[in-house]
Amino acid sequence: MFFTKLSIFILYYRLFNPSKVMRYLIYFGVTFNFLFYTIYLFFYALYCPNTSKRAPTCAHSVKV
Repeated sequence: MFFTKLSIFILYYRLFNPSKVMRYLIYFGVTFNFLFYTIYLFFYALYCPNTSKRAPTCAHSVKV
């Protein structure tokens, strides 16, 4: 999802030649999305609720 939003930000930046304020808003949007999805990735990878004893809900707790 991050790369989809990043491509839209880059497209807007290159296609419309935004003003200085809009350029900073694009930089802010890219930075915010990067931080949000990075934190979300670590949260998803490390958080494991134990809601069911029979079926684990975490990807890293499944035995192969």
